Amino acid sequence: MRAYLTAPVWALVLLAGLPVGALIALLIVLSGDTVTFAVVFGAAVGLLFGLVIAVGSHRHRRDLRPLLDRLPEPGWTLARAAARDGQVPTDPEVRAAAIELLDLRIRNLRRARTGLVLVLGLNLLIALVNIALGNWWFILAALAWAAGLLERWQAPRRLHRRREFLAAEQTLP
Repeated sequence: MRAYLTAPVWALVLLAGLPVGALIALLIVLSGDTVTFAVVFGAAVGLLFGLVIAVGSHRHRRDLRPLLDRLPEPGWTLARAAARDGQVPTDPEVRAAAIELLDLRIRNLRRARTGLVLVLGLNLLIALVNIALGNWWFILAALAWAAGLLERWQAPRRLHRRREFLAAEQTLP
């Protein structure tokens, strides 16, 4: 996590874009197009995806840095685990950091929820149209987009429940 927060933008572009570009290139080659087209198109998509991820994560990385700086590495790991679904930390500072981390996740989710749901919904619709046109490989894409929509639907409830649980544990003697 420290590497993610302190990495330069170009490293994030590569880390996010290379796997996506390689996957896109592989899918294009498997669909029957030329390798040259697949590599060029995969590189372009990977670069664009990496740029979007790197630029879009700037605010998230900026907001996480103060939380990270307050805790040593073991405390940060415990706080992240507690925010996910791990055991409740006994150290009040770590528990408070986990609650702040959940607050940040809820705020970020609320900020991006509508746009993300629209993009996932549109991609699901495109996949369903392709399935109707006889492109059966799009069943996999439709399942992935539907899983993404379901996760975005459930995420706020899950995060709020976890925050309430940690806050209740904080007030217990």
